[in-house]
Amino acid sequence: QKIERVRALGGGWVDIELVGDVFDDAQREAVWRSGVDGSIYVHPFDDPTVIEGQGTVGIEMLEDAGDSIDIMFLPVGGGGLAAGVGSWVKAVSPKTEIIGVQPEGAPSMVEALRSGHPVRLETIDAFTDGAAVQRVGDLSFQICREVLDEVVTVPEGRLCSTILRLYNEHGIIVEPAGALAIAALDDFRDRVTGKAVACLVSGGNNDFRRIEEILETSGQS
Repeated sequence: QKIERVRALGGGWVDIELVGDVFDDAQREAVWRSGVDGSIYVHPFDDPTVIEGQGTVGIEMLEDAGDSIDIMFLPVGGGGLAAGVGSWVKAVSPKTEIIGVQPEGAPSMVEALRSGHPVRLETIDAFTDGAAVQRVGDLSFQICREVLDEVVTVPEGRLCSTILRLYNEHGIIVEPAGALAIAALDDFRDRVTGKAVACLVSGGNNDFRRIEEILETSGQS
């Protein structure tokens, strides 16, 4: 589905070539190609301008909620979105507690924080493709280390259960990465009770050709 949408939006300006099994494989190829042909490589999460752009989501969230958000849950893959949103929220509403959420099969930010620097995971589960990276960005890590109060993981089975619940009960279509923030709420039931909570649902590219896989994985939560 994502490939089809890129092709539809890009039209004749976009050539799509799939390389590798995970984001990091494709990134290495893209960086190499840019060095060979002189094209410009735009990093999707470890670039200051990209992080600033992603931070505008935080502006919109606080414009809607004011400074009344007690706890905010943010999805974390490479860390760009969390770095941008977290920076703005902490600057405007420092009392807001910010929890980053990663898929259990790709805990790159969790391991980076544990090590004190970005590390490359040998293997990851690419099921949550929108947030599955082997190594977080250097800049995004530095920022997330300062603005995130905690980073947790949720199992892929629970992500699938959340996807199904959001669709069946609320008519909301999310991909696995989009379900991260809401899926983490079960582990914070006591802490969020009576609090103003915001969850960033980012990613609606759920291909329903994966529905059997999602149904099967949901039973593993």
